Amino acid sequence: MDGAITNSVGTGSEVALPPAHEPPGKLASQKKKKRKFKSPVSESIQESVGYFPFKIEIDFSEFILYGKSVSEIKLVLRKIYRPEAITVAKITRLQPNEVIKYFYDKRMAALHHIANPKAE
Repeated sequence: MDGAITNSVGTGSEVALPPAHEPPGKLASQKKKKRKFKSPVSESIQESVGYFPFKIEIDFSEFILYGKSVSEIKLVLRKIYRPEAITVAKITRLQPNEVIKYFYDKRMAALHHIANPKAE
């Protein structure tokens, strides 16, 4: 069996170890740091900081707009409707829970076929 072919090469003394003069690898401070994932939801929340819900009641409709102030809402209304068309516009600032209740009441009125939800 001395002359048998084997996969071993050499005596084992020529093992591939790094020489003493080479550094062992990169230091922890030199390694690339992983980026933290930024979710698009957090970006949209950051962009909307400072915008408040306002309930707009015009003689022919009622809706909610988001803006920074009442004057900004009035500017937006002038862009949407002609000033002659809006005789009386009532603008009230809402809290977030009031917005949820507003849309919930609208949904319930649509489900129960109620023409005027304020009449109840």
